[in-house]
Amino acid sequence: MCVTRAVHELKIEQEYFKAVWEGKKRFEIRKDDRGFLLDDTLVLREIQHMDYTGNCVLAKITYLTDYMQQEGYKVLGIEIIANYIGLHEEYMELVKAIHGGGWRGSVQKEKRRTTGNEGQQRRLFPRD
Repeated sequence: MCVTRAVHELKIEQEYFKAVWEGKKRFEIRKDDRGFLLDDTLVLREIQHMDYTGNCVLAKITYLTDYMQQEGYKVLGIEIIANYIGLHEEYMELVKAIHGGGWRGSVQKEKRRTTGNEGQQRRLFPRD
């Protein structure tokens, strides 16, 4: 049985993105204006000076709390599903198709993993 959850596309500054990418930062503190739920998928898109770099991390929300946070904010515990390098706008449709269709406000099937294609321009590094 597959459970469907929302996919949330979020910007993340380069310095914080690097820590997530390397697995050192396993949480995000975000305003809960999207109704985050356990098992939702985050698409964390790296930005530098407000421009997308093309790098992104797909992560699953594994823990939620609002303990000691400003009103309306949540701490999201995350587990990395995959890292993408150089994923520019022309590849966004490919990522949508791989991860269950739809991008903003849509759903993804739980436990779906991506293996990628070595011959394509993009590089994919799944983490299991």
